[in-house]
Amino acid sequence: MAQLSRQHVLDVENQINCPANKLFDFIKNNFTMLPQIFPSFLKGEVLEGDGKSLGSVTQWEYFLGVNPNEVFVVKEKLVEIDDKSMSFTREAIEDVMKNHKRFDLKVTVIPKGTEESINEHYI
Repeated sequence: MAQLSRQHVLDVENQINCPANKLFDFIKNNFTMLPQIFPSFLKGEVLEGDGKSLGSVTQWEYFLGVNPNEVFVVKEKLVEIDDKSMSFTREAIEDVMKNHKRFDLKVTVIPKGTEESINEHYI
């Protein structure tokens, strides 16, 4: 019997009042600073590389919900940076909540006039 594979995709879009090129530059070059910006629900450590170059590996701990013992841990690799489309892709390379075979994050900054949009695409 063939096993069926299901793919779940979550798209999140946020509006931000900031020039697109500055926002993308900040995210691309300071992604590993997110734990300093959001210390109550995120910890991170660069394991290989500098955290912003292709091939860099980072381990993240996301604190979910109100239970401090509820932690989502993932090691991910930076696999794509596209300056022209202002996007980057990070791919999970190790354990993702034991229920997912794959977990990717693609972030794209989309210019929209006076406000910019960040589209986060999770697979």
